[in-house]
Amino acid sequence: MVPEALKVDGIYTPETPIVSQAGAVVTNISHIPAALTAVMKLNGVEPDFPPVGDLTLKPWFGSNQGMPVSPELDIPLVEPLQPYHDQIAELSKQIGAVFPRESMKDARAARSWTPRPR
Repeated sequence: MVPEALKVDGIYTPETPIVSQAGAVVTNISHIPAALTAVMKLNGVEPDFPPVGDLTLKPWFGSNQGMPVSPELDIPLVEPLQPYHDQIAELSKQIGAVFPRESMKDARAARSWTPRPR
């Protein structure tokens, strides 16, 4: 069983940070960074660089379409980092559809036409 292999007797949560030098069991993907940090600390490994900011959701786009939304769901927008800020500002000046850029290298329609042998 996995918990036995990891030498833990429970599931990691922020409220009950159960970890060992071998690892941790998480059921929520958002707990992975904190669990890994705790496991690395037990193994004497410190981060390569100091943390910058946090891992909270920082949306660049959003619209509640004028509908009332509860405060915990109405996440405030943040200003995008460069160079995305300038690219988004330019896109917002355009009128009409904005088509996504994609490589045609592997696209089905990009293959050259070859006649079938008779």
